[in-house]
Amino acid sequence: MRKTALMLTNEDRLLILVADSSMRQEPPDEELRNEAASMLGSVFDWRRFMKLAGHHMYLAATARFFKTLGTFEGLPEDVRGILEGEYFLSQARFTKKEYELIELVRDMEKEAVAPIVIKGIPLAYSLYNDPGVRVSKDIDILVPRSDLERCQRVLQKNGYFLRSGRRSAEEYRAYHFHYIYCRGENLDSVVELHWDLLDPTMDHAIPDEARLRERAIPLQVGGTTIRTLSPPDAFWYMGMHAAYKCFLAFRSLAEMKGMARRFKESDWNEVILWSARCNTDREMTLATSLCESLFGRLSRSGTAVGRAPGFFMKRFILSTYYPRALVWEWLPFRDTHEFAMELYLRKGFRHRALYLYRLVFPDRVTLTRLYFNYRTSGVKQRIRLHLNGLYVLMKVLLVTLFMGFLVRSEIIGPRMLDPERNR
Repeated sequence: MRKTALMLTNEDRLLILVADSSMRQEPPDEELRNEAASMLGSVFDWRRFMKLAGHHMYLAATARFFKTLGTFEGLPEDVRGILEGEYFLSQARFTKKEYELIELVRDMEKEAVAPIVIKGIPLAYSLYNDPGVRVSKDIDILVPRSDLERCQRVLQKNGYFLRSGRRSAEEYRAYHFHYIYCRGENLDSVVELHWDLLDPTMDHAIPDEARLRERAIPLQVGGTTIRTLSPPDAFWYMGMHAAYKCFLAFRSLAEMKGMARRFKESDWNEVILWSARCNTDREMTLATSLCESLFGRLSRSGTAVGRAPGFFMKRFILSTYYPRALVWEWLPFRDTHEFAMELYLRKGFRHRALYLYRLVFPDRVTLTRLYFNYRTSGVKQRIRLHLNGLYVLMKVLLVTLFMGFLVRSEIIGPRMLDPERNR
């Protein structure tokens, strides 16, 4: 019974098939049709699948998938209606986002800024057979630090405002790597203005920002040439994007597979070298290993971008994930698991010890990132903060040391591991 909570259902498998097929370069063949028909021909819950596909924004891609197979009309009538509506809505949203992106890029270029557009629309054009099925919530733009103020003025001129939450703009610059700008009453237009791609509070950094810019490639979007990351750099960044989401980032893993399908052997070498220079090789090993657990082998030369996971990573870290957890982006004790992953991704004993110390005795950075709801103005509040930190510390150590073992040994019950338990 427990294994049912871990293994992929037909609904989970269909989502993986849709995600992978939406980026395949070859046309669908009989094997693909038979695979989809086999999933639908046995026990299949459309309600569950629609919920899962909606969560990951793959409803439009599902419509395109079955239309490409030529089996769309054979789907249940209510399902066809929802998928058809989502497909046209996705196309309209994509056109709107495309217009907003072109508007911003042109205005920034007028200010002598050469932005690099990351994720979103560039990935839609370079990876997807039908770019309009890739639903984007925001626009991500990378600019040199020296051009930040000019880019902020462009955003403000176009009606965007800085959404800072509890942080000031200065805190964002010190402890983060992008601003969030919004426009519209319902915040329906969002721009992430990056001056870096890596979290400054982690133990890694881009050693040569000029390299990313020199290797950026041109891409035609709506009659306008934009610049985006080169394929190896885009692959590396999607791995880091997954890492910042505790590797519970299904679409990022799927798109890593889509990029890998187009790689030359030299591209892998560039990913490996750049990842090592940025001190992000551990994150990339985890991201590629988890990607392969869902989508199969990425490279003919070996797993995990040429580097196999070590004993500790396999037994204590990778084993805490399982296929259904990755598909549903859910793990038991998820909040604590994120802390445990941050601990593991710290490089060296000193950095890990400092991370644990800061859980109990937080500095300004830790307060900003982890304990922003706590007040530290009084003695009682500080005592409460430290006691809570001790509690968090114990949970982090327990999850780090025992979660993988509990999953492997079947000690944890099926309901606790079932990602649909709380959905």
